[in-house]
Amino acid sequence: MTAPGLHVDPERLRQHAGTVGDVRGRVAEAADAGAHVAALDDAYGWLCQALGLPEMLRGPQERVTAMIRRASEQLEQDRQKLGDAAAKYDEAEAQALAVLRKLAEELARAAATIPRPGGN
Repeated sequence: MTAPGLHVDPERLRQHAGTVGDVRGRVAEAADAGAHVAALDDAYGWLCQALGLPEMLRGPQERVTAMIRRASEQLEQDRQKLGDAAAKYDEAEAQALAVLRKLAEELARAAATIPRPGGN
């Protein structure tokens, strides 16, 4: 039995990179919204303000916003890596194709030098 071959479709990698980029955009938007809310002193109404809730929540909100921002940055790195991988697969395929074409040309030239039976 032979082992199954490896097949990578660079276009599907690019499509997935696009999907990751879309998700990254939404995550970045959530981080921006979190940063906006964390900065608002009047986001909770007068009763919550009187109890000091905005000050108590500011630290946790800022930490969560920072975590969301890091997730967005990681998604951007992943998007770039997927695009780079697709380009490398395309490049490797082009190089392999060039080698195979050169080999086919060399084989054709070598075959042309072989004498044929009957003198033709």
